[in-house]
Amino acid sequence: MAIQWSVTDARYSSVAGVDPAIDWVLGENSPGPRYYFAPGYRTDWYSVALLLNVSVASFAKGEPFIVDSARDDWSANVVIPEFFISAPKGLEKLNFCSALVTKKFLWIMQQQSLVPKIIRRIELCLPLRARALPLPQERVSRP
Repeated sequence: MAIQWSVTDARYSSVAGVDPAIDWVLGENSPGPRYYFAPGYRTDWYSVALLLNVSVASFAKGEPFIVDSARDDWSANVVIPEFFISAPKGLEKLNFCSALVTKKFLWIMQQQSLVPKIIRRIELCLPLRARALPLPQERVSRP
């Protein structure tokens, strides 16, 4: 099979600190999703690694960068494992974590100019299959 190159617009990765693969996977008319997700396993959640300029607990709550009226929307679009939010003693100042995010999270990230102000770096990770995702009631990231 011959290699087929594709080009996509830098919608999110036009800002330093955003993995260009995010544009490839989310791009309109991009072949990215077909190669990123295994056939039949596409979800609305994207696995990412975040390097932050704030604590993970603050980031999970959207403090102080998301207005109070938008906090529920924030929590519905980013899921951070409890280990990072309530880190064990000695790790409370962690500034990196894994997370599950939606397209809406990435839109908020772009609209609020969170990179590099709040998010120093965001990297796309390998996708999770739907059965590995948290149950809906577990998706709320509240410290």
